[in-house]
Amino acid sequence: ALLSAACAFGTVAGGGSETQIHAASQFGELIGHAFQIRDDVLDVISTDAELGKTVGSDAEEKKNTYMALLGLEGCNAEIEALTASAVSVLKEHFPKTEFLAGLAETLAKRNH
Repeated sequence: ALLSAACAFGTVAGGGSETQIHAASQFGELIGHAFQIRDDVLDVISTDAELGKTVGSDAEEKKNTYMALLGLEGCNAEIEALTASAVSVLKEHFPKTEFLAGLAETLAKRNH
């Protein structure tokens, strides 16, 4: 929700239309969701050195995670779908999307 608000606020500050403000909020919500799923994945498949923090803590704490719910393939598919939707929202409502679309793609594939 914080990322969604930050994206909307940036659009307001930039003089965006109501439609663009809503689209920016949607973009933030979508990439935030994808980011969280990727975080859950990395907690399972990464190493402490790669991630820069202790991995496996979600399982030790018996947290409900996307990995527990969807498995690796399901998580990867959901990350791809959310990222594609986020990029689509951008392209539909903004003229220059390269930077933010690239950011969404980078976040979806991050390894730490």
